Amino acid sequence: MPRPADILFLKIAVKRGAITATDARDLRDELDRLEGEGVHSKARTLCVELGFLDERGAKDLRREVKAYLERKAETESQSSRRVAGFEIEKRLGAGAMGVVYRARNVQTQQVVALKVLNPDLAADDHYLARFKLEAEVASSLEHPNMVQSFAVGVAGDVHYIAMEFVSGKTVKELIARRSFLQPEAVIEIGLQIADALRYAHTRNLVHRDVKPANIMVTKQGQAKLLDLGLARKADAANGLTGEGKAIGTPYYMAPEAALDKGTDYRADLYSFGVTLFTMATGERPFEASTPVGVMNKHLKAPIPDAHKVREGVPPGLSRVIKKLMAKRPAERYQDHDMLRRDLEAILAGRQPMLKIGKPPPGVEFIQGRPKKTDDSSSRSSRGGAKGDTPSSRTRHAPPKKRFPWLMAAAAAGLLAGGGALTLLARPTSTEGAEVAAHEEPEGRGATREAAAQQARSEAPRSGRARARALEEVARQFPNTVAGERARAEAKQILDELFALDREHFDSRAQALESLAAGDDVERARAGFLDLAGELEDPDLADRAYARAQELERAQAQRLEAAEQEAQRLVDAGREREAALALRA
Repeated sequence: MPRPADILFLKIAVKRGAITATDARDLRDELDRLEGEGVHSKARTLCVELGFLDERGAKDLRREVKAYLERKAETESQSSRRVAGFEIEKRLGAGAMGVVYRARNVQTQQVVALKVLNPDLAADDHYLARFKLEAEVASSLEHPNMVQSFAVGVAGDVHYIAMEFVSGKTVKELIARRSFLQPEAVIEIGLQIADALRYAHTRNLVHRDVKPANIMVTKQGQAKLLDLGLARKADAANGLTGEGKAIGTPYYMAPEAALDKGTDYRADLYSFGVTLFTMATGERPFEASTPVGVMNKHLKAPIPDAHKVREGVPPGLSRVIKKLMAKRPAERYQDHDMLRRDLEAILAGRQPMLKIGKPPPGVEFIQGRPKKTDDSSSRSSRGGAKGDTPSSRTRHAPPKKRFPWLMAAAAAGLLAGGGALTLLARPTSTEGAEVAAHEEPEGRGATREAAAQQARSEAPRSGRARARALEEVARQFPNTVAGERARAEAKQILDELFALDREHFDSRAQALESLAAGDDVERARAGFLDLAGELEDPDLADRAYARAQELERAQAQRLEAAEQEAQRLVDAGREREAALALRA
């Protein structure tokens, strides 16, 4: 049975004279047939594929369907100013799935963003499941840079989600007003969203729609990642986020997602790189007249340099963006901490090291495709370079103890035409957009304290792994006793590790300087690069990396001087001496 939205699309198409009633019946029959074969299609897509409509006509009809659904949802919701225990105050925004209101909890007086599912879609199992899972995902996460969900339920025929209400603007709105963001703002926002992604990814949740419209920045400068409507739990045994559905917004979609293959957390990092590019330059890296053209550029076009597109973008930031946007997932950052270290280095005026690291323990990821056998070579020839698309999937065994109250539920749904309705409302006016600061529900403090203590007790027993886990506890549970204790213990562990680093650095650097003094500059340079990768202390790592760069420049200067001397000797007819000068 076709979905209500497909039936409505066909009805409006007939009403507008775009297709005949007979055409509509035939299309419904075809949708039924495809559904019976397990193939999920849409009336709009089918009309274009079978030649009933062109792309532009289909988009126009889709907009009309969306407007109709918005009007109906508005009418249904306005018939009652109260939904469950929430008093509706005003409409904030709407999308194809429903309407978002500013509302107030009648009992606690807490202001929330109340998202109400369109009644027509509530009868569709697909949309209803997506709506419920969006609520479950949001309610299971607790991070200062992610929007939270407080309640989900049904009041009569009305399905709703009550969410954190924030005051600020989306990054998309900020770019529209300012043309682009200053590098410092790009990095400050980027660091916060990187933390949110790390939090989600270490729980094997892939967002799948990271873009400027899904990042809200409050008046206090806090960035929040929105819209978990497309988020999905990674599952290595079932192809991680699944194959056969291109999920996301084409301008920000990773190459492997465009290829309709399974994706993992690194697809979010690609989208994050595109988002940073757009923030820094005010332009998207790839443009084309059709979504297919855009996705094709993600697959094949060279990645532009942000600092060449917009003057004033630090070259180091441009290099980080290109690393995030590497075509092959294995060539992107694998470790969020390495990404954070590089962003912080740029903010401090240092150069990024661009070390990709390894996936954090417990995070599931897809390995690169091995060489094809004869029976699979034809399939691989349809797109991408060798290794671009995944086949064998590997999961790192997670620790025995996890944080079940924080694990995200899966959310399904194929994106149609550029993204789902975000969790927070998009105000109709960009001026004075209201968002609400998070007000902690009554009794929640004790629960947070207990959760923080539990998370701290489950951290690894020692070393860098424990410090990282404790830092994460402190980030997740600010303003709790256990969180502050975790922060203090993490600092103590890192101080001890850094002290060991200093001893290692001093002894190793002394030996490498002896090599450099003995004219073995190349070995010394390579040694300092290796040393930079071995050190936990970022300042010492920067010193080692800087010394490697100094030696590289010294080598280049010596070579240039030798070439000049050789040329002088050649000009004087002393070729033999010139060869000896170059050899030296």
